[in-house]
Amino acid sequence: MDLQDARRYYDASSAKVSDIARQLAFVGVAVVWFFSGGSVDQHGQISVAHDLRWPGALLVVSLLFDLAHATYRAALWGIVGWLREGSGDVKSFDVSKWAVRPVLWFFIMKLGLLGAAYVWLSVYFLWHIN
Repeated sequence: MDLQDARRYYDASSAKVSDIARQLAFVGVAVVWFFSGGSVDQHGQISVAHDLRWPGALLVVSLLFDLAHATYRAALWGIVGWLREGSGDVKSFDVSKWAVRPVLWFFIMKLGLLGAAYVWLSVYFLWHIN
């Protein structure tokens, strides 16, 4: 295995993890909505059970980090490709680790927030569901 193979495996695996995490976040939001009664009051305010507000917020913020992850990654590699396109050497180039680090940071944050939300939901269900 060479570095290119490792990069391809990483890209495919992280894309799959991101897809699964996104689906789990949407399922978590639906669970919060369902167990909160899924209602909107006369003023258009969404009614969420007090104990489920934090996990719901964590799930929504996780989805925002998912969007940031995808957006930053697309912008970074789009800009790098665009800048390299005008130069003569397009086969080999270096990208600053500082430019790439936010991709990993967004990835870790969305998974961490998703995990925290599911831990919170699990504790909620252990204490409230008979």
